[in-house]
Amino acid sequence: NSAQQALLDTQTNLEQTQQELSDTQALLTSTQNDLERSQAAYTNLTQTLTFMENLQAIKYNVALSRIALLNEDKLSASQTLSLASDSFDLIKDQLDSQSADVIAERLSNAIRLSRSNIQSALEELRTLTENLERIPIE
Repeated sequence: NSAQQALLDTQTNLEQTQQELSDTQALLTSTQNDLERSQAAYTNLTQTLTFMENLQAIKYNVALSRIALLNEDKLSASQTLSLASDSFDLIKDQLDSQSADVIAERLSNAIRLSRSNIQSALEELRTLTENLERIPIE
């Protein structure tokens, strides 16, 4: 009788342990899924933040270029436009092709015009500023 009772107790303990293992495995799976979702959200947020930082750098350097040109400082304008162009290179693949092409063209025109025709360069930069403001942040 005591051997049968010990066997029943062991069987009950085994069933309880199997249920605990099953519950723990389900919790682990759920936690892993939560982790994967969190990692994906983090990656997306990081990419969005990097995009926004580079877009702000472009806007900032375009604004500095406009100020430099108003002061007829062609060297500073050229330097800040070069920085804007570098930042643009980091985000252009994330833009639709039409927007990327237009912004690239405007930057190129502004760089070229800033060396020879300040008023035309300022107009190009004004338009570029408007284009940059219309870029959607996702």
